[in-house]
Amino acid sequence: MTASCSLSRARRFGAGAMASALAAAGAGLLPLVGLPGGGAIAWTAAGLALLAAGLAAAATLCLTRAARWVRRTARVSEALARGDFEQRLVRIDERGELGAMLHAVNRASDVTDAFVREAGAAMEAVAAGIYYRSIRPEGLSGHFLESAERINAATAAMGARVGQFAGLTDSFESSVRQSVEVVATASSQMRSTAHRLSGLAG
Repeated sequence: MTASCSLSRARRFGAGAMASALAAAGAGLLPLVGLPGGGAIAWTAAGLALLAAGLAAAATLCLTRAARWVRRTARVSEALARGDFEQRLVRIDERGELGAMLHAVNRASDVTDAFVREAGAAMEAVAAGIYYRSIRPEGLSGHFLESAERINAATAAMGARVGQFAGLTDSFESSVRQSVEVVATASSQMRSTAHRLSGLAG
C-alpha cells in the first residue's frame, strides 16, 4: 500500500478517518441518552476510534511521502534553473496526481535539455562556418518549436548571405585577374614595340 501512496489516497484515508471519528463520537453519545446495551456501544465506539486512528496514520504516511517528493522536486527544479540539465527525478513510485506531476517535471527537463543542446550545437556549427546544421524539431512544441524555427531561418539566411558574398568575392577576384593579365599583355607589347623602335632608331 505504501509503495503507491498518493495525494488521492491521503484524501481518502483522511475522509475515512473523519467519518470513523464522527461515528465513534456518535456511538459514544448513545449511552448518554439512556439507550440500553451500553457495553456493546462502548466497544463499537472504541473500534471506530481505532479505525479512525489507523486511517489518520495512513493519511499522515502518504502526506509524508508526498512532502518528501515535493522537496526532491524543489531541489531538481532549482538545479535546472541553474543550468544543470543532468538532474532528474528518479525511482518514481507514485501514481495519480503526484506521479503525473513528477513525470511532467522530468518531461519538461528532457525537452529543455534537448533544445539547449541542439541550439548550442547549431551555433557551434555556425561559428565554424557550417550553415546546414539546424536544430532538429522532433519532440519540440510551442515556444521551443518557434524558437528553433527562428534560429534555423536565421542560420539559413546567414549561410545564403555568406554564399552571396563568396560569389561576389570570386567574381571580383576573376575581374582583377583578367585586368592584371590585360595590363601584363599590354606591358609586354609596349616593351616589344620599344625594342623595335630602338632598333629602327639605331
